[in-house]
This record gives sequence, C-alpha cells and structure tokens, in this order.
Amino acid sequence: AESEVVNLRRQLVEAASTQHRLPTQKSISSTSLGSAGAASIGPAKDRDEEDEEDADEKEAGSSAALLVTEEISRQCSVGDLIFENLEAAGPSLISSGGPRAASIGAPPEAAGQEEVPQLWDRINYLERRCRTMQKKLDARPIIFQSSSGQGPLNLESGQSRPGWEPWLRDAAGPVALRLNLPQGWERRLGDLATALEQPLRSFTQRLLRQDKWLWMFYVHLLVLYTIVGSCIASGSSPVLQGAKQAGSPGKKPSSSRLAAPISAEVDNNDNNSNNGSNSNNNNGNNSSREVASLSDLGRLLEVLGRQLEGIEFVRVQLGVTLGERGLSRETAVKLASGRDASDSEVQQLAKEAVLDHLRLEFATRYPGTELVSQEPDLKLLLDVSLWQFAPPIPTAIFLYGRYRKLVRGIPQTRWPCAVCRGERTGRYGKRKLGSEPGSGLISEPGASSASGKAGGTSSLSMCEACKGSGLQYANSVQDLIGSSLVTAFAAEDGVFHGMGREDIDVRCLGSGRPFVLELRAPRLRRPLQDLQALGAAVNSPEAVGAGRVELSGALLRLSSRAEPARLKGAAADKTYTIRFRVQGGFGGPEDEARILALAGSVLDQRTPSRVEHRRADLVRGRTILALGPIIAEGDEVELTIKAESGTYIKEFVHGDAGRTVPSVSGTLGRKCDVMWLDVREIHGE
Repeated sequence: AESEVVNLRRQLVEAASTQHRLPTQKSISSTSLGSAGAASIGPAKDRDEEDEEDADEKEAGSSAALLVTEEISRQCSVGDLIFENLEAAGPSLISSGGPRAASIGAPPEAAGQEEVPQLWDRINYLERRCRTMQKKLDARPIIFQSSSGQGPLNLESGQSRPGWEPWLRDAAGPVALRLNLPQGWERRLGDLATALEQPLRSFTQRLLRQDKWLWMFYVHLLVLYTIVGSCIASGSSPVLQGAKQAGSPGKKPSSSRLAAPISAEVDNNDNNSNNGSNSNNNNGNNSSREVASLSDLGRLLEVLGRQLEGIEFVRVQLGVTLGERGLSRETAVKLASGRDASDSEVQQLAKEAVLDHLRLEFATRYPGTELVSQEPDLKLLLDVSLWQFAPPIPTAIFLYGRYRKLVRGIPQTRWPCAVCRGERTGRYGKRKLGSEPGSGLISEPGASSASGKAGGTSSLSMCEACKGSGLQYANSVQDLIGSSLVTAFAAEDGVFHGMGREDIDVRCLGSGRPFVLELRAPRLRRPLQDLQALGAAVNSPEAVGAGRVELSGALLRLSSRAEPARLKGAAADKTYTIRFRVQGGFGGPEDEARILALAGSVLDQRTPSRVEHRRADLVRGRTILALGPIIAEGDEVELTIKAESGTYIKEFVHGDAGRTVPSVSGTLGRKCDVMWLDVREIHGE
C-alpha cells in the first residue's frame, strides 16, 4: 500500500506538470507525457502529409520541437518542486484535500485538472488502509524476528543434511571401525533422521497454525499428566506396587507355600526371645529383615524341620543365595566375621560363611543324612536377604521298565477330552469352575446352577463328554501302570516317557515297549528298596490294569533324569503282524511272491492323511527289512513285517491313496483294507 501511495504521488506530479503546455504549433498536433514523467512528441500529421510539406514547414516544425523540449524541462522542474512540497507538507497536505495541493504550482489552464482530485482521493484511501493494517500488525505479539524469514522453532528449515553428522562421525568413528560399518554410515543415519524429522516439523507447523489443534494438544498433555500423577499418588502403578512390596519392612513374599510360614514363625521367635535385637535394615539395599547373627540359623532349621515331616530323604543338597539385591555391606561384613573387603568379595565371604554354618547345623540335627552336590533326594535353598527357605520339594524319582498292552482301545498316555481339552479336571488336580452356556458342560449333581444367585458363587460343573474326568479315554497305559506307583511313593503325579508309541487300536506284545516313569515330588523313598515287589503288584490280578497292561522282563529298575531323552531319541527296528482283506480275493502263490518281492525296498512315505493335521507334510524314506511269513485265509491275509523305525505299516499295506510308494495294494493292483495290527517285538534296546 505504501508503494502504491508513492506511485500515485508521482502520477499526481506528472498530471500537474502536463497542465502547462505551449500553444499548439502548426506542425505539432499534440503533446503527451507518460506515467513515468517522460515526454513523447510526435508529428500530428500522417507520413503522406509530411511528404507534401515543403522544406520551410519542416524547419518551422523543428524549431517548434525545440521550444516544446525546453518547456518540458521547465515543467519537470516545476513537478519536482510540487513533489518536494507534497513530501514536506506531510499529513497536513493530505488531510487538507486536493484543492490545496492543486493550487501549488497550478497552471492558468484547466486542462487535466479533473484527474488530480481522483488521485488525491485514491491517496487518502490508501493512507487510511495503511493505518488500519498497521494497527492490526501492532496488535499482534512480536515473538520472533529474523532476517532469514524462519520461525523461532526453525520449522521452515530447508537444511538438507543434519548438523550433527560431523559430530557423530567423530564421536562414533572408533565404534564404527570395530563393527566394520560401511563408508557413509553417518549419512545413511542422517537420511533416516531427516525422513523422520520432516513429518514431525510439518505436524508442529499445523499445530501452531490451528488454534483448535493446539488446544487439543495441550489438553491431551494435561490429561496424561493427571493420570500419571493420580497413579503416583494412589500407588496403583504395577511398578510402584512391586517396589512397595519389596520395600516394606518385615514383609515376606507369599508366592512360596512353605517359605512364608517359616519366615513368619522365625519373626515371632525373634520378637519373643531377642526383644527386638534383630531389627529391620532400612539402608535401601535390602527391603526385608536381614539376618543379624548366624545363631538364627538354628531357629530357622527348627521351623524347617516341621515342614519336612513326612518326607523321606537321605541325600540332601544345601544351597545359599543372597537374593536379587544382595546384602547390605554392614550385614555382609558381620556375617563374614568382620573381614572387610570389596563389596563383591565381602558378599561372597558372607555367602560361604552362612553355607558352612548351615551345613554344620543341618548335619547336627539330621545325623543320618548325606550332604551331596549331585543327585540329591531333597534340595534346600536358603535366601539370606529374605531370611527364608525356598519350598522343600523332593526331587523326582525315575523308574525304567517295559510294558505290554494286551488289549486295543487304550492310548499310551492321557488323551485330553476333545470338548473341554482336559481343563475341567486333572487326573490328580482340581476340577475347575463353571463355564459358558452352550459349551457342552452340565452341572454336577447336587450343585447349584452357574447362573444361580445362591451365595453369589459359581457352581462346580463338568464336561458332558468326559463326565468331568478331562480325558477322552478313561484309561491309559500311563495311569494303569503309574497310578499304583504314584500312590506307593506318595508322589504328586507321574509323567510317562515312552520309546515311541503305538496307535490306540494297536497291541504291543513280545518283550514290551521300553518306558521311564517320572514320579514328581515323592514324599516316600523307602519303596525303592524293593522295586520287584512294586512290579509284581502292578501285574497282580487285583491291579487296576490286570488283563490289559502288564510289566515284562525284570519289571522295574531305578533310572536317571537323562534316560528319558535317550529313549525318545533311540531308533529301534520293529517287527509287526498285520492282517488285511484284499478286495477281489487273494491270488495265492502269485500274489504272495509279489508281496515278498517288496522286502528290502525303500518306501517314499508322505505324511499319512490321518496325522497330517498335527505333523509336518514331508516325504520320508523308510526301509522294509524283511517280509513273511504270509498266512492267507480266503481274501484275508496275515503278514509279518520287519521295518525300520518310523515306518507307517498301515500305509505300507493300503498305500494311503498313493502317498506311500511302493505299497502292497499298489503291487497287487487291488484295494487292501487293514483289519488289525500288532507290534510283535521292539529290537535294539
């Protein structure tokens, strides 16, 4: 607007200067001045008329042109004077209007006078507009002024490379050399930073330009800080709760079922006998009460002895831990008999001192035990920082044997119910509570409805398919053999580890299949002295598995923790007897010769269709080691097969729709239906 005012003022001067003109000459038709103050003079007549003029008239025109030029120079000086007067007059000249301005140096002629008021009106309008806009600019707060035109946050920065690249290259250069980073790694990192920086700068610009977005940003920050502040004030943060539980004096973790009672009773004894001599340590290194004297181990072992009642053990492994936080230096030095050293060394000295004293106290109280470092019957771990023992759970017992499955329809291990997936009850566990309607569950007799309001508690329910057992099949080899052994050793449960497994409809005969039964947390170990009697009890007619499952050979022997892995990794050849029906009849010696010719062949067995839903779809190579004898009765054939470990015998007979090649069905060119299969012998164990 100011620039336009200056231009209009110049046009005003030029218009005023055009009011003084010479009288019209004969050879001059008109004279005009441009917007920039330059004058242009042209002949008034056409070129045809100029050709008709004589030399005298041309000379007269030239003299007139000289006169006009002199007049223009005079008028330009007048225009300069008017411009100087206008600049000197300032606002008073503008406010007085156009007549006063026009009177300065106004010529006697009135030609062109009508343009001057219009220009003054335009100047007045633009001056008012300038003042209004200036007031608006003055009303805005001045935050930042920069000659570069960038804002205070440098959001409009067009810098292509980050300024910290040289610093990063110098600071991290040795590390980059050790890591063998390629040349220009800092530029790649800078490119990534630039790519992430530009969207953030753009977002910040939009926030600053839109008041609503900016306020929403402020409000969301306020809400977040309010939530964090309330959590800190109430202590509902999980991290804070964990810190409070760990930092509260006198509190012991309740995750251990045996450690909590031990530590509680020791606290009571300390309060009664020591009169507060064993005070809490509040130095921040340990949150729970630390041991004040090694003499406290005696009272702690007295309480532990009550927890060990009913548990048989001979070999014991003792251990000491200082916990996650360790001991305070003061307590560690005290336990280390005053020996001062570095923090790590004094902690180790305190640990060794507690362990040595614990061994002496334990050997004194349990003279018939043996302290060992491997294969113990019982493990005891003392946490000195918490001053409590970990749960004294006895170590597992492993028993080796071979079983024979005499009937079909029994799985080797527990088969969870297909409806409830075994979650409603465990064999030795607790039945879980209610379920959603329509899930196939029914209420147990005598129990209230799950949706009932009696007492506001959920009812006990069981699966309709498994009748609350959680098992697809009520019995298994694992339970028929293991139930009596679990009872004999007072164990929590038994885990069955077999060397392979047979199908549920397959019998296992001969010398039986090797297995290891793991008895977890057994409280009794005396039955180990007569394992043969235990095996005989499993095979007795009064046993739960009588007539269905039995132990073979030497019955049972003590095993180790490493033997289950050996059994599962063993590859033993097996001998089978299979009976199948040939559709269209068996062709006698000719078909028998075709089948026996498959001995020694290598099968390409793709994962059978009956198990492909739970096993990888692979093609496995398996060898048929021997075939025969063959017993044919009409269209039924009984065949003995010795095959490599992992061979699918049923698929070898019926071909599984071409997934096993070669096969008996493919060789005969007729469909073969398997009737039954038995495992006659497991070799190599």
